[in-house]
Amino acid sequence: FMKDLNQVDILVNNAGYAINGTHETNSMETVKAQFETNFFGIVRLQQRVLPLMRAQKSGHLIAVSSVGGLLGVPFNDIYCATKFALEGLYESMASLNLQLGIQ
Repeated sequence: FMKDLNQVDILVNNAGYAINGTHETNSMETVKAQFETNFFGIVRLQQRVLPLMRAQKSGHLIAVSSVGGLLGVPFNDIYCATKFALEGLYESMASLNLQLGIQ
């Protein structure tokens, strides 16, 4: 659906869900599914959109995260891990994107 786009002004990443329990009480399939939605889905969208934003030298990336990305919460290990990963991704990208006109 995105192959015909020639401009993107805003990308809002709002996908996510939480599973309860510690990492050892959830199956690996459950853990992977959580990362697929909460982290890798966002990575995939950015891989499609960032080249357009860089070419146009403008755009906004917005991530709806959680306090779980800043502070570990007992019995929400996997959810917090996905949100920490998201926070790290955005923090790592911030200075380069600003130089390229992307906020």
